[in-house]
Amino acid sequence: MYIIVEIDSVKELNRFMNDIYEKYRDKIRTMGRCRKTIVLINGACIKIIPTSRDVDGYRADVAIGPRADIFTCISTHKKRIWDFIDLEDYLKSI
Repeated sequence: MYIIVEIDSVKELNRFMNDIYEKYRDKIRTMGRCRKTIVLINGACIKIIPTSRDVDGYRADVAIGPRADIFTCISTHKKRIWDFIDLEDYLKSI
């Protein structure tokens, strides 16, 4: 599963990545700070992008953020647009 998270600032982005790593370190396979990606042990990938970035070419199964409907327009997932609570529930279930 491919998950896109849109975040406003670089400071929030770094805080989000640190929080995910601290809380779910045992469920993370790799974490690329330069690419802003987190690969989980089940093969799912979380991609973090700033809201100012152009959305052309991004596709996701689920997305979090103001343009989540654009990223998930071809998704077949039941609930395509998530919030952070849904992401946390997903990480807990791994």
